Amino acid sequence: MRRIIPALGLALLSPLVAEFLLGDFPITHLTYLILLAPTYGGATVLIRETARRAGLGWPSIVLMALAYGVSEEGIMTMSSSTPTTRGCGYSTAVTFPRWASECRGHCSCWACTRCGA
Repeated sequence: MRRIIPALGLALLSPLVAEFLLGDFPITHLTYLILLAPTYGGATVLIRETARRAGLGWPSIVLMALAYGVSEEGIMTMSSSTPTTRGCGYSTAVTFPRWASECRGHCSCWACTRCGA
């Protein structure tokens, strides 16, 4: 029980930081945490546990969070293939590095690096 509570707190805190603190959803939609916790929270706990068990430091956590952020934004929300998604869609006129730097997994990476300690 002593180890589950911090992991559960981390899993619930990461979508709170990623979506609500950055203003994607108003606080009145707090029930969205039920849907967002497995996505953001699962990744955050996995990144943290991987870094802790492998003895890696903050640079590794940031790199894993960036990798998750780009994959989450590009694959799950499909912002890499939809030009109108959050204004930073990937099209033939926009190169992938530009899309990755503009979107940069903004909420995913933010949540993982801010809560992953």
